[in-house]
Amino acid sequence: MKKLILAFALLTSTAIFAETETGVHTVFSRISSADAEAKMMDVVEAIKSRRIRLQNCNSRNAKVYGAGVNGMSYRVNRHGELQKQWSAYVKYRCN
Repeated sequence: MKKLILAFALLTSTAIFAETETGVHTVFSRISSADAEAKMMDVVEAIKSRRIRLQNCNSRNAKVYGAGVNGMSYRVNRHGELQKQWSAYVKYRCN
C-alpha cells in the first residue's frame, strides 16, 4: 500500500512539473542602467498583480523567480549610428 501511495505521489508531482512553463521578459532603456532597473521592477510588480499579459502563460498564475540588469551594449539606429542601450530581464514561471 505504501508503494502504491508513493508511486501515485511521484506521478502527480511529475504531472504538475510537466505543466510548468518558464519565460523571460526583457526590457530596454537608452537612458541608464538605473532606468532599466526601474522598468524591470515595474514589470515584476505587473507580473505579481497580473496586469501584464505574458506570451506563454495563457492567463495562468505567473511567479517571478529571477531578475537582473545586464550591462551596457550598443545598438545601431536606422542611420547607422551606434547608440547606448541597457537591458534588464525578469524570469517567470507559469503553473
